[in-house]
Amino acid sequence: RGRLATPARATSFARTRTGQPTRGANCSYIEFRCNDGTALPEGQRIWVLRAQVRRLEAYRAKVGAPIRIVSGCRCKRHNKAVGGATSSQHLFGSASDIQGLVTVAARKQMKLFAGLGFQRSTGKVVHVDSRDVSGHNLSKGSPAGPTTWQYAT
Repeated sequence: RGRLATPARATSFARTRTGQPTRGANCSYIEFRCNDGTALPEGQRIWVLRAQVRRLEAYRAKVGAPIRIVSGCRCKRHNKAVGGATSSQHLFGSASDIQGLVTVAARKQMKLFAGLGFQRSTGKVVHVDSRDVSGHNLSKGSPAGPTTWQYAT
């Protein structure tokens, strides 16, 4: 309150009023909100990087299916509670845990994301990130040569 709305914020509010997505053609800000369940400002803040949303939109176009975002931004408290890495890309708004739709090999060919985490049991990618533009790229991953890892489940 009391602050002037930015063009992006004004557009977001206008799109919300008409029932349209607010962050991208198919994404809404709310999908990237920290899932810690608190009413504290840190838990309600959304700081997703524009590059991450653009890459998710490009991914959606390539697979021809909706993308369900399971986890986006995380505050430090929630990241710790879920066992996230201390330098998790979720802390910087550059990561999304998603429904696993394609394999690592297929995702690498798309050259969209700099970090790919996949489930060992299915081989499907369930984490994508844009660490190359987050300012926190300790592994030096890039869309052409993404950092990959597997989750035990």
